[in-house]
Amino acid sequence: MKKKLFLRKIVFVIIGGVSCILFWFVIKTVFFPVQIPQESFFVEFHGKRLLLERAVTEEARALGLGKRDSLCSSCALQFIFETPGRYLFWMKDMRFPIDIVWLRGEEVVFIVHNAQPEFLGVFDPGVFADTVFECNAGEAKNLREGDRVRFLH
Repeated sequence: MKKKLFLRKIVFVIIGGVSCILFWFVIKTVFFPVQIPQESFFVEFHGKRLLLERAVTEEARALGLGKRDSLCSSCALQFIFETPGRYLFWMKDMRFPIDIVWLRGEEVVFIVHNAQPEFLGVFDPGVFADTVFECNAGEAKNLREGDRVRFLH
């Protein structure tokens, strides 16, 4: 009899422990999604190097730098597209001016210098690109169409 009671307690403890672990896993996954660590990448041009943050989800791409108060002076936000296309950008919810650079491979194919937060239209490069990066206004002031950049690990 004592042996059965002891085994029931052990089973109860095991089931309770497994239930707690599963509950914790579900709560953590739903409310605190794991950020997949990514390697740090840089873009370099004309002796300047910017640390790239990546917008990898559709939501992150739509938001871009919107709703942020600032971006570090040596940082940029990179948008990588699966296929080359004509990617339009806007200034929705922007709070500071930026430079926007469209690239095909490592060649600058279009650039907007000093895009202001008040701009209500869209920036249409009119050319195909596969990567775009946004940085603080003035960081890309020396870049021109046809220039090349380098992506570094």
